[in-house]
Formats: sequence, C-alpha cells, structure tokens
Amino acid sequence: MAEVRNEDQGHSHAISVGNIDRSVAAIGAGARVIYTHIERALTEVEIAEQAEAYERRRLAEAVTAYVQRLQRQAEQAYPQARVGNPYRALLEYDISDAAHFYGRSAAIHRVLSGLERSPLSVVHADSGLGKTSLLKAGIEPRLLVEGHVPLYVRPYQTSVAEAIKRSLFTQFEQTPQLAAASLHDFLRRATDLLGGQRLVVILDQFEDVFTVQSAELRAQFGAELATCLDDDLLPVRWILALRSEWFGHLSAFQPQVRQPFANQYWLTAFSRDEALEVVLQTAQAGQLTFEPGLVEQLIDDLGPEQIALPQLQLVCYTLVEGLAPGATQLTSAMYQQSGRAAGILRDYLDRVLERYLSPADRVIGWHVLAAISDQRTGCATEPELLAHLSAYAVGKAPARRVLQLLQTNRLIRLSDERYRLASASLLPRIQQWAAARTALELARAETIRQVERIRDSALRGMLGGAVGFSLAFLLAFGPQTHDKSLLLYITAYRALPGALAGLLLTFWVDVARASYQGPRQWLCWLVGGLAGAGSFALAVLFHTLLRYETDPLTLLLAAAEGALWGVVAGLGSVWVMSDRHWPGRTLLKVIVVVVADGLVLWLADAGILGDAVRNPSSAMFVGLAGAVMPLCVLGASLLTPTRGRKAAS
Repeated sequence: MAEVRNEDQGHSHAISVGNIDRSVAAIGAGARVIYTHIERALTEVEIAEQAEAYERRRLAEAVTAYVQRLQRQAEQAYPQARVGNPYRALLEYDISDAAHFYGRSAAIHRVLSGLERSPLSVVHADSGLGKTSLLKAGIEPRLLVEGHVPLYVRPYQTSVAEAIKRSLFTQFEQTPQLAAASLHDFLRRATDLLGGQRLVVILDQFEDVFTVQSAELRAQFGAELATCLDDDLLPVRWILALRSEWFGHLSAFQPQVRQPFANQYWLTAFSRDEALEVVLQTAQAGQLTFEPGLVEQLIDDLGPEQIALPQLQLVCYTLVEGLAPGATQLTSAMYQQSGRAAGILRDYLDRVLERYLSPADRVIGWHVLAAISDQRTGCATEPELLAHLSAYAVGKAPARRVLQLLQTNRLIRLSDERYRLASASLLPRIQQWAAARTALELARAETIRQVERIRDSALRGMLGGAVGFSLAFLLAFGPQTHDKSLLLYITAYRALPGALAGLLLTFWVDVARASYQGPRQWLCWLVGGLAGAGSFALAVLFHTLLRYETDPLTLLLAAAEGALWGVVAGLGSVWVMSDRHWPGRTLLKVIVVVVADGLVLWLADAGILGDAVRNPSSAMFVGLAGAVMPLCVLGASLLTPTRGRKAAS
C-alpha cells in the first residue's frame, strides 16, 4: 500500500494495485521448471502444459515486479516539504512528484473521464506544454488510486508491440510462446494475472511512430491496436500522446481503428488561475513566500492568460537559486535584477553553461544541444552524439564529461538510452546559436574561398605580368637590339618587374572587389587605379634602371609614364573583372582595355611626356607593347572559373 494526497479535495487516497499476490502465490520468486532428469516419460500434451505453466510463472513474476516498482515510486509521493529548490526548472514531473504536481486538475479529470467513455484516448498538445508531466505525475498516480495499472511506454524506433511487451517482460529468449504471441494475446495473458484490474497503456511521444518508424511497422501496429480495441473483454485502455501537429496523422490507422479522433483531449498552456496555483502551492511546499504583487507581475510577464509550464518553472527556479543562504522570501528587487521573465528565459541557457562549464566544455555543450535539437526526432543516442562531436575533433572522454554536466544541470535528460532536451523552451536560444554558428562557418568558408580565389588569381596575374612585360620589351626594344645572342638574356630580366606588376595589380583589384560593394563600390575603381599606377610605375622604373639610366629626371618621367599606363590598366581590370557576362561582353571589354592601354603608352612615349624612354620613331612598337602587357595580365586573371568570378562580383 502507498499513499498520494489529493490537495484539491483535502483528503488522501490509498493506492491499491489489486491482489496480485493472490494470482501468483504458488509461484515463488525464482521458480524454475526442470525438464531433464525426470522420473517418468511425459506426453507431448504434458510437456506443452508444463511449458505454458513455466511461461505463465515467468510472466507473473515480471508483472508482480513491475507493480511493486510502481508501488515504490508511488510511496515517494507524499506531500511533505521539499528540501532545496522546489521548482523543477526544465525537468519533467514523474510519478514520485504527484503530490507536488499542481494546476492540472481539470486536465487530469478530462483524460480520466475519457478513459471511461472509450478504450482509446488521444492527448495532444504543442511541444513544451507538459504532456509527459501530465501523464507521469497526473494520470499514472490517479490510475493507481483507482486500482488500475498504468504502463508507460515510449516506442521510438522499436515497434510499438515490441516496446509494450518489453515494458512488462524481457526474458523472451526463455519463453518462445510469449515471444511469438501477438500483442493481443500477450496483453490477455498479462491482464489475466491482474486479478480483475485494468491495464492502461500510455504511449508517449507517439509522433515517433510517424517520424521514425517505417510504414510497415506503422501498419502492423494499426492492425494490432484494432484487434485489441475490438475485444470488449480485454481489460486494456489506451492513451496515445503526441504533438498537435501530428494529431491528424492518426487517420493512417483508419479504417482498422474506428474513429481514432473521437475521444481526444487538447492540452493547452496554463490559465492564469492554474499558473497561480502552481507558483503558490509549489512555494508553500518549499516553505517559501513571494513579496505581495510579485506573482501577479511574473504571470503578467509570461502570459498573461496562456503560460507554458517549463517557462513558469524556469523563472521561479531561477529566482529561488538567487536567494541568499537562509532567505525564504522572493522579492520584486530580485526579479527586476534578474531581468524579469524575458531576461531570465533569454539568458538561462548561457548562464548555466557559463557557470558550470569551462570555456572549452561550453563549446562542446553547444554542439551537443544543437545536435540533439537538430534531430528530426528531437533525441539522439550517445554513439550518435559522439560521432557528431568527432567531426569537431572532440574526443570521447570530454564528450561524455560534457554530456554528464548537461544532464546534471538539467539541460538534457536521458531516457531509453537517448538524450533529449529538458524542455522545448530551450530551442529558440539553441537555434539562435546554431544559426550564428552556421553564419560564422559560412563566412569562414567564404573567406577561405575568397582568399584562395585571390591567391590563385594573383599567381595567374604574376605569370601574365611576367610574360606580358617580357613580350612588351621584345616588341619595343627587340628590333633595336643588335646583339641578338643577348636578347633572350636581357628579356629574362624584364620578367621580374612584369611579374611584380601583374601580381600587385591583380591582387589589389581582387581584394577591392571582395571588400567594396554596394554604395562603396566606387572604392574599387580608386584602388584599381592606384594599384595599376603603382605597379606599372615600378615595372617601368625597374626597366629603366636595368638600362643603366639613373638620371633623376629620366627616372621620374619613366615612373610617370608607367603610372599613366597603369591607371588605365587598373581601371580596365576593375571594369573587366566585374563583368558577369562571360565570355561575350567580357572579351569585348578586354579588347577595349588593351587598345586603350596601347594608345596611352604610345602617346606617352611619342611625346606627351617627352622622349624619356624611346625615340618617337619607334612609338608604334611601344604602343603594341603597351597593349600586350595588360592583355597577358587580364587573360591570365580571367582563367579563374566563371562561377568564382560571379560569386566574387
């Protein structure tokens, strides 16, 4: 016998689970049947009877152990004062919390009334409104009070029939008949042992049947459920609990299951009165008080008419955690200092991680939370999480340590060997972190891609500049060189300033295009012009020095000529490399830039800057040289894939 006090009616009920002992008195713990070394031959019928009796005894032992386990849990449900923080934060309520589960009297009554009307009831609600707490702390203990046996099951990937059978009995390898029995036959055998009591199967998170299990398993359970429901003599009732967005999917069980929507209860958030009951009754159980007006203000901030249980619990839990040692009253000053409800809910996850996890573990913790929330089923096994974390170079030992820390600090919970978030109310902050992390990773990947593109383009520009400046020298000075044996040797020297000019021009144009877009795009033209002027001026100046001309005026005019030539090349490079119409219009632009560069250098060398570098009679060759250099640089730069150029522009 155990006792659960019903605070709403001011009296207690004795929990009676029926006279199970009467059904199994002749069994004895650890009973065994030995089939060998028998004194007489047994007929096949006798062997079958003994096998059936053996399996019945094993099942009776398992059912008895299950009911005794429920009794022990229920015996903890006395309405005694709680030590420590009486609020649950993000933890769900269990059967042992029944005496302190407030605010759901109407919901409990509706669900229990539905069980009397029909063998199949459906409870559905939005995520995070406390379906599991209602079932475990509200429905299960009341069923025990009324003399019934609740069987709480979460099927997940296991077929529903297998999950139900294994919730009562696990030793199927020793009981082949029970292993092969249909769900209906198994439940009939189990309920025969209950001495007339009713078995209530509670299938929580039933959306797993649609999100995880195959259509074949789903159809198989639909047929088995229909068989059980059609047997009016089978003392079994069913509660299917699932998220509201999956409620309509129950139509998949029609027509085998008649009217699956007929007996349904939609669990909503707490009303204002229910929230007041939760806050005040829980505080009383913990021997705490609220400053006058604080509870009303808190509920106004959370609702004011529809308040989610996890949020209400979390706000109150955080306030109690902030109490000084020995203090028992929660004040408005504490509430304001905590940021009120919005601030508490917004910062709770960060605050817990910062308080209890090191910086390194904190990063792992965020990855764990994001991995769990990213699963379609909202849960993940330890091997799945370890595999996920290994992609971030996290070892098994630190991963397990963080899992334990998250579980200890009530951020995740472990059930059926799967980790779940303690509450759906954590999802917004986790999704915010995941979105920021994704944006950061995308930005980092884009930066790496841009750097690689700029690097490759600059190397091509360097090659193009080396070839182009060498060819330009050959065109401008090759015909005038009398010692042809030295021409190749002399030309090789010009590859160095050309390579430097091509590298600098291409690099700065690419950097400018990656950095300045939108209203600031004009800066690309400025950087391009300056980069062209500087790089080409250095190339021409270096070329002049190689000719052993060190007169300051000559060097100055050479640099000016190169700068003018480079300005056109730089602006042309920005114009060409920003083009999105490859190859047609881009090639036309290249031709325009090349011709313009050739004309500029021809005019400069022919007399605009004086006879600083060449004799005007050779200006035509200089003009060709002025066209070849930017042609090679642009041609090499445009070897960058079209898609990369479009993305960068």
